[in-house]
Amino acid sequence: FPQELQNKVAKSLQVPVWLCHQLSNKENTKAAGKIQSGMSAEGGAGFWTYVASGFSSGLLNKDNVTAFRCEKVRRGNKNDIPVEICKLDDHLAQWLPDDRYALSNGRLELKEDIYNRDNRGRARR
Repeated sequence: FPQELQNKVAKSLQVPVWLCHQLSNKENTKAAGKIQSGMSAEGGAGFWTYVASGFSSGLLNKDNVTAFRCEKVRRGNKNDIPVEICKLDDHLAQWLPDDRYALSNGRLELKEDIYNRDNRGRARR
């Protein structure tokens, strides 16, 4: 399917094409704010073979925020692309940067909560 879209739509119209793919049930049971693995696409393990680049995201948290991680870059190093933390704007359905959150132990947390803990994970007094 990705290759067909590239040949019939992207090339003929000279436009980029964005695809979304459902992740497996195991990935979808992870808590909001946890970065999921896009390599476990439901029913299509070869999905990533036909795309030039790909990103995975987690479920939205209570503030409509998630993290996007680069899973594949055809001509480059995916590790050179930082994780992006974004909020889904409910007015125009746009992804906007959200600097209130940071990644901590693989999940999204409010920066103020991270900074208010001691080294053992307990709240500071």
